[in-house]
Amino acid sequence: MITLKDKLSHINYTQACKLLGPEGKKLIMAGAQLLGAAFSFIGEMFPSEQKSEEIDDLAETLKVKLSDCMEKDEAGRLKMIFTFPDESLSIKVMKSSA
Repeated sequence: MITLKDKLSHINYTQACKLLGPEGKKLIMAGAQLLGAAFSFIGEMFPSEQKSEEIDDLAETLKVKLSDCMEKDEAGRLKMIFTFPDESLSIKVMKSSA
């Protein structure tokens, strides 16, 4: 059986908006804001002026972990892919972001 997760993992923005229904664009934009806020928070925790081996180690760890969910498209842009254990969690995340 094809799940919502399967469908969303192989489509573009416009197709995802249509698949998610009337609130699709809002859900996707809220998710993007959530990710932006998370990365902004990480940036504030470790200001660029601070240089230390600990920060370098953390940055390398994040790079390795994120590489599991990143891939390059034909244009060389990085795409981040999320894998949820089941469809119910992905729906909860989308609803909480709305």
